[in-house]
Amino acid sequence: MNRLFPTVRVLLLSSLAGAALVRLVTSCAEGDPVTPHVTDAGPEAVPEASVLPEQPQPDAAPPSTCEPGQWCAVTLPITTQVSINGVWGSGPNDVWIVGSPDLVLHWEGTQLTRSTAYQPDVQAPTRQTLFGVWGSGASDVWTFNAGNAIWHTGGADTWSISRPDPDAGPPWRGLITAMWGRSANDVWAVGPFSYNLLAPTVWHCDGWRDGSPHWVAAPADADITDLRKKVSFRGIWGNNDEVWVVGERGKTRRTDGWKNDSATWTPVDSATSLDLNALWGSSTGEVFAAGAGGVVRRFTRRADGSYLATSLDLPTKATIFALTGFGPNDVWAAGAEGLLAHWDGQSWSLIDVPAIENRPHDLLAIWGSSSDDIWVTGQNLLLHKGSAVLPGTTVKTP
Repeated sequence: MNRLFPTVRVLLLSSLAGAALVRLVTSCAEGDPVTPHVTDAGPEAVPEASVLPEQPQPDAAPPSTCEPGQWCAVTLPITTQVSINGVWGSGPNDVWIVGSPDLVLHWEGTQLTRSTAYQPDVQAPTRQTLFGVWGSGASDVWTFNAGNAIWHTGGADTWSISRPDPDAGPPWRGLITAMWGRSANDVWAVGPFSYNLLAPTVWHCDGWRDGSPHWVAAPADADITDLRKKVSFRGIWGNNDEVWVVGERGKTRRTDGWKNDSATWTPVDSATSLDLNALWGSSTGEVFAAGAGGVVRRFTRRADGSYLATSLDLPTKATIFALTGFGPNDVWAAGAEGLLAHWDGQSWSLIDVPAIENRPHDLLAIWGSSSDDIWVTGQNLLLHKGSAVLPGTTVKTP
């Protein structure tokens, strides 16, 4: 979820995804074929003959204030250009927003405040691009960036740097692109594979020891030394029963979780060879994955415990970077070139997002506490939609 005209993460995602924009009809993995989703739009409405067409009105200046239910721009406490790459919150009045360069914003219910991921005993802050943010609650928040750096805060404006246990496996020098967890003692992180370091692309933290988080490798590949089988994983999501990861070439894995100091991963056929970047799942068991070329897959569990992938592709080829949702019939996708789309259980609808200087924003992250409180981030852009109007918001209409 990163770009700073351009920044590292979108280059990472786009460069890896761009070469695969032509949709492949078969998957690299074996399994059942894709089940297409077909909808019937019904007959087109015909206006009554007695109704006169509405006369055109003079152009009016767009409204400057926001109203409930609109997508509105949130005023940023920043005067320089930024890429806002990640958003997560524990609730509507506790939302963390991160990006580059060295950007940390906190919404506390009435205003946005800016801080920096730093340690009190370290003079220089990260000064690096922050790719995303996640937390298990208000007192357990993580943000991550390039290089050996994951930062943690207990909710106050004080951050500590986190490194994996050097005795647990290869050194952690790569990029972390996504995190998810069930609790402060069950946290997962994923990132791209490094051919120079042969470092795992999945990590797990099972709690804190001697004041430091205990990170260990949880590789989702059987043989980390076989470069032909290496996969970079980019998205992660889970529930109380399973944890899922997705990555390049449509590769998908799931595990029952961290047991006996390890994780056992099972391949899932996504029925696509396009790169997958994002995951989200509902409480009813459906899991959604999305990525390059507007590809979307919905996984549903069969009676034998395996999963069937159904195609719910968008009516556009734009790359999807992020997913969130509030039920199987209420799913949102954000992505390249201003892509913002909503799934209602029957079809996708594309949402108009304004452009600056005739160039659409890349939308890099999306999160919401409910369907009435949704945040979207992008290049110099922070949008909010909800039943309550936030202070300092203005209308963003095409």
